[in-house]
Amino acid sequence: QKGFTMIELMVVFAIMVIMAALIIISVDRARSMSRDSTRTSEMKSLQQALEGYYFENGSYPNVGWRCSSSEAGWQQGPLAEGLADFYDTLPVDPFNDGSNSDGERSTHGYHSYCYFTDAEARWYMLVYTLENRLPQTEAIDGVTDCAGSTYDYGGDDGHIITLGKNSCL
Repeated sequence: QKGFTMIELMVVFAIMVIMAALIIISVDRARSMSRDSTRTSEMKSLQQALEGYYFENGSYPNVGWRCSSSEAGWQQGPLAEGLADFYDTLPVDPFNDGSNSDGERSTHGYHSYCYFTDAEARWYMLVYTLENRLPQTEAIDGVTDCAGSTYDYGGDDGHIITLGKNSCL
């Protein structure tokens, strides 16, 4: 007889399905690592802009809490205006890029960038979420305010990162 038996065809098909699943998993992991890299880069850039603002004004933008998931408070208002010399538009988390079907920002999990400063604007914190646990972020995770209280919203989870600077003298 010529040709393949049904068992042989099923085995080949099962192997192909397993290989396809492995490829999809590895591509998804690479994409999430890329988004995490973008997040980390954007936070470093935002910190540089905040330091530039502090250098010019002697304080950080005094806006209380602002998060990128609430676009009106992030892209307009005192934070965006204060950092206009550094950004045309403030960065948003890659999950919240407005690319969903209705053009609105996603509320996927907790993926947004948040900024906070106290009433005196002498210290600030940035809070953002990573998709992957990155142990190297633990060294930079957390900020201490002017009264000596420390903020680290993610604790030791390696996903929620709290950055900032205390310029209290």
